[in-house]
Amino acid sequence: MRQRELVVWRTVRWLYVEPADFVKLREVLLTYTLPSAWARRFGGQAMSVTVAGRNLAQWTRYSGIDPEVNTYGLRNLIRVDAFAAPSLRRLSASLNVSF
Repeated sequence: MRQRELVVWRTVRWLYVEPADFVKLREVLLTYTLPSAWARRFGGQAMSVTVAGRNLAQWTRYSGIDPEVNTYGLRNLIRVDAFAAPSLRRLSASLNVSF
């Protein structure tokens, strides 16, 4: 008959403790003012185009998906990445015309 081990959860296993520091490229916004001749084609005075990005890059030694995300929210002092979704990467563009 095999002997089974009793797992005690009260002890801290350093295997599960890891660095969670990070650097993120949170938001980038670029705006370019178009020539006024382009704006006059639409009956405007000025025109600009903007391209924006959010959560574009992350640098970390953390092995999980995202060091900022956990689903348990420090319930009973436990941080778990189970079922957590990382911050979404978003790209957007806009065209602005001043009349």
